[in-house]
Amino acid sequence: MISGENYLSEEIQKIFGGSLGFITKWKQAFLLSGIKALRLSHQGRIPFLNSEQKSTVINWLKSKNY
Repeated sequence: MISGENYLSEEIQKIFGGSLGFITKWKQAFLLSGIKALRLSHQGRIPFLNSEQKSTVINWLKSKNY
């Protein structure tokens, strides 16, 4: 496992890609709060379609000859 404490932001950028600003933001969050700062907190949104509507759309798409 790679520990962010032992790498410069530029080295992390070379390994994973992304902007230096993005890497610095998350590295600082990790150093301040540990691994819990990196956990996804977004819970998603309420679906636009209900289960029945979603099933109807999927079945309709499957019936097409694309």
